[in-house]
Formats: sequence, C-alpha cells, structure tokens
Amino acid sequence: NLPANRAVAGQTGVAVLTDLRGKEVMAAYVPLAPYGLGFVVKADTRTLFAPLRVRVQLLSALLVIVVAVGTWALVMQVRPLLKQIVQEQRRIRVILDNSNDAFIAIDSQGRITDWNRAAERTFGWSTEAAIGRDLSTLLIPPEQRAAHHSGHQHFVRTGQGPIIDRRVELMALHQDGHQVPIELSVAAHHDGAGYVANAFARDITERKAAEQQLAQSERRMRDITDNVPVLISQFDRDQRIVFTNRYCADIYHTTPEQMLGKTVLDIRGEDGHRQLQPYMARALRGEHVTFESTTVLDGQPRSFQQSYVPNRDADGQVIGFYSVSFDVTDRKSDEQRILASEKRLRDITNNLPVLISYIDTQQRVMFVNATCERWLGMGAEQVIGLTMRDAYGDLMHSEQEPYLRQ
Repeated sequence: NLPANRAVAGQTGVAVLTDLRGKEVMAAYVPLAPYGLGFVVKADTRTLFAPLRVRVQLLSALLVIVVAVGTWALVMQVRPLLKQIVQEQRRIRVILDNSNDAFIAIDSQGRITDWNRAAERTFGWSTEAAIGRDLSTLLIPPEQRAAHHSGHQHFVRTGQGPIIDRRVELMALHQDGHQVPIELSVAAHHDGAGYVANAFARDITERKAAEQQLAQSERRMRDITDNVPVLISQFDRDQRIVFTNRYCADIYHTTPEQMLGKTVLDIRGEDGHRQLQPYMARALRGEHVTFESTTVLDGQPRSFQQSYVPNRDADGQVIGFYSVSFDVTDRKSDEQRILASEKRLRDITNNLPVLISYIDTQQRVMFVNATCERWLGMGAEQVIGLTMRDAYGDLMHSEQEPYLRQ
C-alpha cells in the first residue's frame, strides 16, 4: 500500500501516512505508464499545514476579541435599558401602591398575580395572602361564581366579555364575609401564553349610601309635594320643566313624567307664555316675583296666585327657578260674590231715607250708607275705620253707648 506501489500499479491519488522515519506525511502519486514507473511527491504534514495553523490561530484570537468587544458593547447598551425597566417597574409599583383604587391582576388560570395596598384596604386580604389565590373563591360571592367561571372561560379563549373595557357596578366579597359594592373596570392583555386581565376596583359604599339617602330624600319630597293642593314646579335656565308635582300635572290632565322637558309655551300656550314670560325673565335675573295669572282650563277661567323663586348653584349663579302656584279660582269667585252682595246691599241702603251704619266690637265704623254720609258730611272712605265717638261726636256716642254695650 505504499504510494510508490500504487503509482507503479497505475493508480493516481493522495494519501496521508507515516513514512519510514515515523513521521506523518502527505504523499501524491501518479503512474509513468510508458516507462512502467511511478512518480511520488511527499511532504511532512506539519510543514505543509503550518501557515494555515497560524492563520487559524490568528482568526480564533480575532474572533475572541470581536466577541468580547461585542459583548461589552451589548452590555453597555442593555444596562441603561435594564435600569430603565427596573425604574419603570418601581414607578408603576409606587403608583399602584398609592392609588385610591384597588388594582388586581389575574393570569389565564384565574389566579391573582398582583394586588396593591388599596386592594388590601378594600377587601381585607393582605398581598401575601391574595397572590396565587383563585379570584373566584377570594372575591366572587358564592351565588355569582358559576356565571363568573363561564364568563372567564370565554374570556380566556377570546379576550372578550361583558365587563371588558367597560365600567360596571357589582358586589365583591370581603374577607370578613360581607359584600362590598364596587365600580370595576377591566382591561384584557395577551401575554403570549393566554389572555390575562388587569382590573381597577373602587369601593363605592359611601356613594351608594349617599345615592340611597338622596333617593329617600327625593321620595319624601315627592310624597310631600304630591299631597299638597299647590302647583309646584322647577324650571331650568332654558325655562324647561325639570320637576313638577302630581297636583300640577292633574290640573293639566297629564302626568309629572310627561311634563318633564316641556316649557310654559307647551303647557299654557301662547297667551299663557306671553302673560308669564316677563315674570320668568325677572326670576332668571335673580328676583323673587309674586303675581297673579289667569288661564282657561276645560273651558272655564282659572286664577292662580304664583311665586317664582330663583334657583342658585353653589357659586350663587341663577340656574333656573321654582314655581309655586295656588289655585285661587274659588277665592276669586267668593270675592266676586261678596263684592256683588255688597254692591246690592249698598244700592239698597243708599236709597233708604234712614241712617244705616255697621259698628264692630271695637266700636269702629265699618259701613255707612249714603244718607249717613250726607248726615255726617263725610264720605264713606273718611268714616270707615274711625271710632263711633270720632265719627258721630261725643253726644251721640254717649247716648248710644249703653245700647252698644248690650
């Protein structure tokens, strides 16, 4: 198998072998066919690969240097970014821990992964006790857990749900077992493994109590105003009704709800609006106005004694007015009947040739007829209100006083 034998045998090739000196050599051989000889060239592999080995060593050293420099440059570039990320995480933690709203994060399995101080105050659980716990067993009331599980499974698949990207009000469970009304807003995020949720929750116990108190106050006001025989309304700055009691609605054959948003023009027509507009303008300028108005309802004239009271905001600005009206139709009718009766009485007594007068218990003159006016030489407007002594003189008073006493 020596290269020379292979060449004499007519073979051509290159072989690496150990020569008679015991050194590794590379031999190339070719036959010299016309002469029955072979040609062999050999060289020590150490001598042959020495330049290449040097270059490889240089390249390796250069590669190490390049990697080292690149690593150093990368570290220098990444270090500020890592520092910024750490600072940002600290900043977010400070914000969350000082937020008035509870912050809760859950993973795709429904386990709590973040829990701030406000969450501790709102729900009673410490951060250590809450992290890693299942949200449904910690905060969801038992009667709502089945619906929560169904909704969470849909959320994990789609990232959507009825409370995502909305503000909703619901009840949550406190550590001591009582339920807390909260306002909740939830945002969805895909972390690569699945959809996770970040939620802010606000304890609205005080707001709910205030709303309930306000509702009770409004019910009391409605109960009172609906049961007094007075027309009560509230108008905004655009002269539109924002409140009216049932008595007022009944007068106009409608309901309080149907009157909301309407104007005097809508309710009482052009004549009524023309009659009331000056008083409304004065009320909107801040003046307390009292007046009488008339209208026709069901074909009959009606009279009202009205008061417009300015409604002011906390800064004292007029934002509308209140209207309080009394139906004085019956009183006006009574006054007309009394005036008519008095006119008939005066017409009769004025044509009698006798002195007729009316004296009250304080001996003051309250009525005199024409004959008495002529006898006294004074008109009725001068006599009425005077004592009998001042009107008729001492002599007549002394004569009539015993009878007056009786």
